[in-house]
Amino acid sequence: MFEERTRLIIEEKYIELVAIVVAKLREMPVNAVLDSIEPRHTTVWEAFAAQFGINRDDDEDEDMYEIYGEVVAGVCEDTVEQQLTLTELQLLWLVSEAASIWEEDEFPDEVQMLSEVAEELLSWVEQEAEEPELIEEMDSIQRH
Repeated sequence: MFEERTRLIIEEKYIELVAIVVAKLREMPVNAVLDSIEPRHTTVWEAFAAQFGINRDDDEDEDMYEIYGEVVAGVCEDTVEQQLTLTELQLLWLVSEAASIWEEDEFPDEVQMLSEVAEELLSWVEQEAEEPELIEEMDSIQRH
């Protein structure tokens, strides 16, 4: 019973972090990342989300995903570093893919956990780009 509740609390924190990352990316103009290419999108979030959409341009997808993916990964790393206490970091790490293969009794060092939680957060952000629903879900949770 408590294990399921704990998982839900951790998932809510990831959703909260996704909302923070998306908000930062919505405020970041594409020109801040690509100054030599005529952008199709206004913000980094729009451009990143377009990499997952139905109207993908396969000719530029690979290069653009790599460029935007690096920016998004950096924002995820910064967000994890700035938003989480050590206890929150440990809790979020427990549901990361890295934790599922960890064989030690102790937590890894903080730098490793930051990296692995940021990587997990990136996967949540990619999921939100592909199927926007987490932020709507977060709004619904906050209203109740």
